[in-house]
Amino acid sequence: EAGDFTLRGEYAYTDVALNTSKYDVVSDAFYTEASYTFKEKVTPFVRFEHIDPDRKTRSDRELESTFGAAYHLKLWQALLKAQVRVHGYENPDKSPYNIYEAGVALAF
Repeated sequence: EAGDFTLRGEYAYTDVALNTSKYDVVSDAFYTEASYTFKEKVTPFVRFEHIDPDRKTRSDRELESTFGAAYHLKLWQALLKAQVRVHGYENPDKSPYNIYEAGVALAF
């Protein structure tokens, strides 16, 4: 975090031996998000997410990109938020989709 700019992310990795399979299930996921707050009122943001439930299985990865903005009624205590999530699959047999969201957040 630097001033009004925020950059964050997270990575997760698992390696699990299952009794029902002949191999370990290795999966990983990550997200990264960037935002910038203008004049303590408007915060546009973008987030990219990736999940691979089984790295040994082809075409099972999922990707999601989120674009949105928050309008602060009172900085970090009351805000209006709108975003669109664009979800896609590596597998061509699965259909991508979008989710449109709006909300109000109150902190106390």
